[in-house]
Amino acid sequence: MEASVHQITCDVVVVGSGLSGTTAALSAAEDGADVVLVSLGPLFSGSSFYPGTWGLGCVGPENTDDEDEFISTILEVGQNVPDPKLVSTLVHETPLALAALEQKGVKLTCPKHADEQEFIPCFDHKHRMWRGIQRKPYEQTISRLLHQSNVTIHSGLEAIELLVHPHCDLDSTPGLTSAPEKATTVCGVVCFDHNEDSPTAGQLIQINAGSVVLATGGSGGLFARRLTGYDVIGSAQGMATSVGASLTNIEFIQIMPGLIGAGEGTVFNEKIFRHVTLTNLQNNPVLPAQDTHKILEARSEHGPFTCERISREVDFALARAGDKGLLVRYAPKAAATTNSCAKSADINTTNELPEFVDVYFTWLYEHAGITINDTMRIAAYAHAANGGIAIDSDGFCGVDGLYACGECSGGVHGADRIGGLASASALVFGRRAGYAAAKHALHIGENRLRSHKENLSATTTYNTFEGIDAQTAALLTSHMQKTMSKNCLILRSSQSLDQAARELSLCLDTLNANATPTNEAVAYARAMRLRHQINHAQAIVAAATRRTHSLGAHCYTE
Repeated sequence: MEASVHQITCDVVVVGSGLSGTTAALSAAEDGADVVLVSLGPLFSGSSFYPGTWGLGCVGPENTDDEDEFISTILEVGQNVPDPKLVSTLVHETPLALAALEQKGVKLTCPKHADEQEFIPCFDHKHRMWRGIQRKPYEQTISRLLHQSNVTIHSGLEAIELLVHPHCDLDSTPGLTSAPEKATTVCGVVCFDHNEDSPTAGQLIQINAGSVVLATGGSGGLFARRLTGYDVIGSAQGMATSVGASLTNIEFIQIMPGLIGAGEGTVFNEKIFRHVTLTNLQNNPVLPAQDTHKILEARSEHGPFTCERISREVDFALARAGDKGLLVRYAPKAAATTNSCAKSADINTTNELPEFVDVYFTWLYEHAGITINDTMRIAAYAHAANGGIAIDSDGFCGVDGLYACGECSGGVHGADRIGGLASASALVFGRRAGYAAAKHALHIGENRLRSHKENLSATTTYNTFEGIDAQTAALLTSHMQKTMSKNCLILRSSQSLDQAARELSLCLDTLNANATPTNEAVAYARAMRLRHQINHAQAIVAAATRRTHSLGAHCYTE
């Protein structure tokens, strides 16, 4: 029995429908390309729209006079790891990207008290231009524009393999697999349809395209505890390297404090640290008594862990606590709240809490029913990736036809990342990747692509694949995630990284040993996902092993 593979042909296929993916898709369509947008999750998903984070903040230079200083600060905070050209592009074009959003009708939030300390971005030393992207208004406006631009949207499709061809001959159908050394051109993507009510449910869909844009998010899916949605699986990076792309800066992963127990999977806003006490489950202090205030004050200045500041003591305490976590309590003498927050959270305080903190606690009450007077429990979570698929200023990955943007791309950020730049880079490089992908696809020959589309039958059949059963896949996925969480979060050492490398090699060996010929698309999809995830995880461990000194988010304990 042969497996049936359904065919779609377009100019540009964008994989991922978060902030960067929807930006790329709309930009490519605006440039005249026929665009297909696919995503494992629903439209407007990924880390950008993860419900456990309270909003989308975006920062840029205050004005043109601030641009050079901002570039210098980004490079300094990133420990000179970022690509200076990409940083320059990011800073210069963020105001343009935000202006373009507003011109499209997306209303951006401006702070009422922009001079408050809490509006200084994470890791920064001064105020910048801060804008909030409200998710619902963004979804409503961009959804309308995507449909008006005739972007074809397919949610529930998981990209499992890139289509490649040695000579970019679009007059012949490329195979589902090809050796990386022959992959001179990426010309589409193979997806698995997870939609139960779809005519192609449980089947493969081959999307032939002149350009592919990956916008699938970071490495969160490789870890057991993560502040990302189910759709951020971390496979696209492995997929990209399988066709010749490179990864950069992937050892730098943002580790964030998040709630466990009540509000599980919800980010803990770092601005709150200066207003709390921190203890273990036995109510014993976990920070040096003489430096507690200084440490908590410093920890309030950034969300992700860094080993560069005294605030690291908070994260070291989280690492020691492990799955048990630490207790956080609001300290009345340290802070109070506004009347609006007092009403929603039933707080008997009269002084004002800073606007940024007030917004967070109001949201937290609405989201998880947690008030500012409740004891919270926090632990370390894998959050965002500072590195990914290496790109140039147009999102080009160095392989003909392949582009990337957003969190799955790398080079824009470094050892630490200033808060709000993830959204900024998603907008700036989402636009650039979309435009560049459209230009490439239209340049390679509209006539050849249209002819190819007209001559394709509705489906194509292929011989059996190599697949894996659901139980083995689940066990290997869990083992990979636990291995990464145990050995590659806050504290890393040669021993822990060696252990991770051994365990991941064992996972890959077990996958290969259990992969058997099958005509079941779902078994093939399981195997491909896991293979790409393990390859990505191995690359992270290898990069961390090569960096034998602590830097930013990478804490090497020897």
